[in-house]
Amino acid sequence: MRNSFMLEIITPEKIFFSGDVEEMIINASSGEVEIMHHTLPMVTNIAPGLISIVQNGRKMEAVCSDGFMRVGDSVTSVLVKGCKWPYEISEKDAGSEIKILNERIKNVQSVGEYKTLKAKLAMAIAQLKVLHRKD
Repeated sequence: MRNSFMLEIITPEKIFFSGDVEEMIINASSGEVEIMHHTLPMVTNIAPGLISIVQNGRKMEAVCSDGFMRVGDSVTSVLVKGCKWPYEISEKDAGSEIKILNERIKNVQSVGEYKTLKAKLAMAIAQLKVLHRKD
C-alpha cells in the first residue's frame, strides 16, 4: 500500500493491532501527535486517551492507556498498558470506575499511588468520551 506505514499497538496481554495504515493520531504527553508515512523517527511518552487510525481509507478509534511510542523508518510501535475498541467498553463499568477512582484519590498515601490512580482515571474518562463521540 502506497503512502502507508506499519503500525503495531502492543499491550502486555496481546498485540492489539498490527497492519499497514495511512495515518494515526494519538495523545502524547506533549499533546496530540499525527503520524503519517515518512514521519521523522522519534520516541515519546503516550498519555491516556483516544487513538485514531486510518486504514484503507476507513477511520477507526480506540482508547489507550499510558505508555510509549517509537516511530521508526519502517514500523511505528505503540506500547501501552491497555487498549480497547468502543465495542469492548461498558458505559456502566467506566462510570463506576470513575466514581471508585475519585474516592481512592481522596485517600492517596504516596505520589506513586496518586500518579497510578490519575492514569487509570484518565483511561476511564477516555472510554466514556469514545462512547459519546459524534463524527
